Amino acid sequence: SESLCRHCAESFFGIGTTTSFGKKCDVTAYIKGITKKVEVKATGKSQFEYFSEKDILADYLVWINFGNYFGEEVEQPIEIYVLENPGNVFSKPIKITLNKFKKESEGRLRTFKSTTLQELLDGKVTSY
Repeated sequence: SESLCRHCAESFFGIGTTTSFGKKCDVTAYIKGITKKVEVKATGKSQFEYFSEKDILADYLVWINFGNYFGEEVEQPIEIYVLENPGNVFSKPIKITLNKFKKESEGRLRTFKSTTLQELLDGKVTSY
């Protein structure tokens, strides 16, 4: 999921963004000359995650929801949620569902989708 985040970095964080795998975070993004820490989460149909203190203190939290993508005969879109400054929404580590995450982060999320894994690998996502 960190690699997918890196492939889509310009869509998530803006044109010209470059990235590397982080040493103190999942991904380090270089946005307009400023270094940002990115934590990446990925879920399947359980849509359940744990946000640690490190996740909450990141500059960005990216949640890639594969849903039933790998288990169904009919491919469902992959959803991606990008939250800037997750510490402004979550004050302490938390176990959370995707629905609760979307509700708690309402008005702060940038949302994207991709119809195939290949589109993600190509960095092609649609904002919605």
